[in-house]
Amino acid sequence: MNEWQHLHPWAIAMVLQDSRLQGVSYKYGVDHYVAEKAHQYGKATHGLETVGEHIHVFSEMHEIEGEVYLLQAIVHAKQGPQQFRENVASWKVGDTDRLYALQVAEMKEAPTVWWRLLDRRNARWIPRLETAINSGRPTLVVAGALHFAGPHSVLALLEQRGYKIEQL
Repeated sequence: MNEWQHLHPWAIAMVLQDSRLQGVSYKYGVDHYVAEKAHQYGKATHGLETVGEHIHVFSEMHEIEGEVYLLQAIVHAKQGPQQFRENVASWKVGDTDRLYALQVAEMKEAPTVWWRLLDRRNARWIPRLETAINSGRPTLVVAGALHFAGPHSVLALLEQRGYKIEQL
């Protein structure tokens, strides 16, 4: 038990939510696949946020938010494998409405946590995405599926700025 005492609640939640506990390896993720192919073809890759910015998403949480995030991880743990399968099925057919619907109840339980995880980050990414769009170079963006779903998604924010979004 002592090895857990120094961890913030959000850090424990991240350990509990690790996909490897559900029998899924990051090696099979789209982001890993794309990064490997980019490396093979000598293409540059960049993140939409720095490692420090990503860590701050969690480290800037108020203590109560971290506790709520941990509580959600515990309460919804049994649903994880089934929700993962449903998320993948929705992602495979491009059904962002379904992806959002699968998560919205959990989001409503802890709106400030999800604001930090999704909405705030999406908004921060828009200027970086616009720079990529305006560069004239073909750019592929890979992010977690929920970043492309819902009213504050990357897609919705780009549409609000006048970009035409087309699902292929």
